Amino acid sequence: MNLLRGDCYTATRIREPVDKQQALVRRESVVNLENFKRQYARRRWKLSYSIVSFCNHLSRSLVKKVLIQDESLVGTFFKEEEERDILI
Repeated sequence: MNLLRGDCYTATRIREPVDKQQALVRRESVVNLENFKRQYARRRWKLSYSIVSFCNHLSRSLVKKVLIQDESLVGTFFKEEEERDILI
């Protein structure tokens, strides 16, 4: 549907609101940029927080894994020393 210049002024989306109810609906349907910016900032913060917490989790699990391996190596070392002492 092609509109002429005169038809554009009478289009329902451009005309002034007929009553208060229509004005209220239009006002509520407009995107509130302040809320949008706030929500977007909160979304970015949540994403960065989840990435940092995931990295912390990985580093803690890696440290725990290394400690367990060290304990098992130390345990085998002491067992070997005890076996040597018994043989002597």
